[in-house]
Amino acid sequence: VIDDFLEPSAIPGSCMAGPGGRMFAFTGHRSDDVAVKEGDKWHVVAKVPADVSCSQRGTIYGAKMVVIGSSKFGADQNGYVLDLGNYKWNRIDMYRHSGHVQCGCVMEL
Repeated sequence: VIDDFLEPSAIPGSCMAGPGGRMFAFTGHRSDDVAVKEGDKWHVVAKVPADVSCSQRGTIYGAKMVVIGSSKFGADQNGYVLDLGNYKWNRIDMYRHSGHVQCGCVMEL
């Protein structure tokens, strides 16, 4: 057990292992920041886009983070890919879906 590994605002289920063994998590008052653990500190590297900031789910594949969420409860789901090299977001096309995404994964074929 590592004490104080997460910031108080981070949710353990939002943690994701990234390239090079780096740990990423959604942090902030509304979990609307993407932070990376560097040494013993968490550093915010990107702001979660507003239209995925409600109940977002994320996963990492390669050097990209996929985030799915909505602007508010019950709203249509939206998706983005965050490039973990330059921390720029790209919106992805989504099938129309309202409701809550319980979990996510990436399958590369």
